[in-house]
Amino acid sequence: MITLLNEEVEAFIGAGRYERNARQRDRRNGTYTRRLGTGVGEIEVAVPRTRHGFRTQLFNRYQRRQSA
Repeated sequence: MITLLNEEVEAFIGAGRYERNARQRDRRNGTYTRRLGTGVGEIEVAVPRTRHGFRTQLFNRYQRRQSA
């Protein structure tokens, strides 16, 4: 899940981690932790942040449990 989040934010920004270029649309701004309930138990995920607000497609903004 973490690799999916990192690939998703790289596509959103237009540059890899520690990479700078002229076509870059945004900049990374660390991570925040999110607890997410799954069918096998609760997991803690480090979700990447950007300056202008990255929203992942894997779960909704305030979602705390995944639907089975």
